[in-house]
Amino acid sequence: MRYFPSLRLLYLGGILSVLALAAQFLPWLLHPVIAIFWMGIILAVLDGVLLMKAGSRVTCSRTMAERFSNGDENEVALKLINDMGLKLHVKIMDHVPTQFQMRDFVLQRWIKPGSVELMSYQLRPKERGAYKFGSIVLLVHTELGLLTRKINTPAATTVKVYPSFVGLDQIELKAISSRVNQVGLKRTRRIGESIEFDTIKDYVTGDDPRHINWSSTAHTGKLMVNQFVDERSQSVYCIVDKSRIMKLPFQGLTLLDHSINASLALMTVAQKRDDNVGLMTFEQHTDTFLKAAKGARQTYRLMEALYREKTSFGEPDYAELMIAVKRHINQRSLLLLFTNFESTSSLERQLPYLKSMSNKHLLLVIFFRNTELDDLIDQNANATREIYEQVIARQMLMEKLTMKKMLSQAGILSLYTSPEQLNIAVINRYIEIKASREI
Repeated sequence: MRYFPSLRLLYLGGILSVLALAAQFLPWLLHPVIAIFWMGIILAVLDGVLLMKAGSRVTCSRTMAERFSNGDENEVALKLINDMGLKLHVKIMDHVPTQFQMRDFVLQRWIKPGSVELMSYQLRPKERGAYKFGSIVLLVHTELGLLTRKINTPAATTVKVYPSFVGLDQIELKAISSRVNQVGLKRTRRIGESIEFDTIKDYVTGDDPRHINWSSTAHTGKLMVNQFVDERSQSVYCIVDKSRIMKLPFQGLTLLDHSINASLALMTVAQKRDDNVGLMTFEQHTDTFLKAAKGARQTYRLMEALYREKTSFGEPDYAELMIAVKRHINQRSLLLLFTNFESTSSLERQLPYLKSMSNKHLLLVIFFRNTELDDLIDQNANATREIYEQVIARQMLMEKLTMKKMLSQAGILSLYTSPEQLNIAVINRYIEIKASREI
């Protein structure tokens, strides 16, 4: 139904009904009631005629980005146009995706004749995937306010929610800023470090005689040497665990989503530093593998792959992961493994596979600190239940620290951080590794 009575018209009808009943006892009220009734009919018809024109002269359109950033505020803009010569009240009901659970979302305002009204609202998705927007419904009435017209504007569209990409340009700057007070890292030459040819130059005291270019020396009549530079491009792989344990929530996002967001941020920084970046995801088997590369096309591939990643709530198979790493990654690379361990016994079972991967590659295991446990430990415990909870929280915290020590004793790098600080912590560690030339 496009037209329906407003509350004002219903109130008027109710008042007339009461007066009509009263006219049975007070005959002199009958003529005024009839006059008001016909006047209401005429005004309602006039209001309907005006609203009929509004169907084609009041329009609304939606503008937004082609893709949304997961976990961030994304703006949706609405443009409302009133081409009529009347002031109208418009109630806008935008059919936002069901994932947001915004069933009562309404914007409303008066719009002047011949004017354009711009409005916007923010949406913060909490999971990746395809989000479907529906049509835009306008409920319009004039200043008479007797009838309301429903105008349905087709505006169905689908938006992909990608891993968080808002502020990627600022992430590296924030990471570096957080390290301003740290002592500078010493750059050391690693045995077997790869170098690449740069240019030929005149020999000076201190140059390596093994690099003398005898052909150029004979041609010019003076000693010439080949100059080399350290090979800049290295391979960095983000390996993301998609198992059941990574579905734990933190600040509205799962550990899997935090890991995916951090992977995208890290790979963006690594590409700026001329490194090749790749991706591997696993659960009970290896699901996604993108060979390390760089460039805009690689960034697009990574975002498309990360956008689709989901878990089936299975257990991680590290033996399968180890085989996949040996099969697909031949060159020594930096492997950043985003995972989580429930206990030291679960880590002990996977440690042989982690050691095998770290023999050929530089492996950094990233697992998560539960900040809610920290808050629980810091609270004053009074009741017996609270004391028990604090004891359990301390045991769980000590177990995480024991895991970190176990990895260190096995010669494996580790990063133990909260999901909230994950992006900055991972990039900081990557910068440290690059500076120390461990890759």
